[in-house]
Amino acid sequence: MEWLNPDDPQTSRIIQDLQTAIYNHHKIWLVTTLPCADTTTTHALINQDGNAIGTLPNGLSAEAVVDIHQPGLVELDPHKVMIEPINIEGTAYIFGAGHVSCCLAEFTKAVGFWTVVLDDRAEYANRERFPSVDELIVLDSFLDVLGKIQIDRDSFIVIVTRGHLDDLTVLAQVLKSEAGYIGMIGSRHKCELTFQELRRLNFSETDIQRVHAPIGKPINAETPEEIGISIVAELIQSRSQNRNAN
Repeated sequence: MEWLNPDDPQTSRIIQDLQTAIYNHHKIWLVTTLPCADTTTTHALINQDGNAIGTLPNGLSAEAVVDIHQPGLVELDPHKVMIEPINIEGTAYIFGAGHVSCCLAEFTKAVGFWTVVLDDRAEYANRERFPSVDELIVLDSFLDVLGKIQIDRDSFIVIVTRGHLDDLTVLAQVLKSEAGYIGMIGSRHKCELTFQELRRLNFSETDIQRVHAPIGKPINAETPEEIGISIVAELIQSRSQNRNAN
């Protein structure tokens, strides 16, 4: 157990910024340099932009820290450094607030995703239908979704809007992001029609191959609950693969 002096200005700021990041679901990395010889334990906090509070040990850069997605020890002679990523469970952005979304949002919350539901209908995207999600965003339309959210590689995009054109509108935008996962609901025929339209819009085959469509694990799901389970299973698998790749 380690005692932290709250009267120390730097320690106090680290604690405050850590609390703020956790409350606002901002990704942050706590770096603890373990004592060695006549040195004492020191701490630093790195935010997503690579800005640091505190001093990192020689040989460890902020850029290297933010590429770490699992907690662990780093050997830096003569130091050992514990790096603890916080708030990297991933954000599930669910576009569409229909019956499938209601079920899916409960499952994504249950397995640790920060869950955001977006729709252009306030009568659907509301707390009565989605009591437990972290954020609800009522859009003017689906035409400018990237202006409303921040997508990074720990973002998981699920497109389940009420219609083919809205699905395409969202998909064409999120493919320009670095989202770690992009999935779209629909039959194979509908998905292929969407891909044909993406090609017409000059998206590459590499872009199209990023899309999980039809979305979800192939478990012959039929009900909204079963479809939600199939989708969240694929999200869990993708999250695990993304972490291992890092």
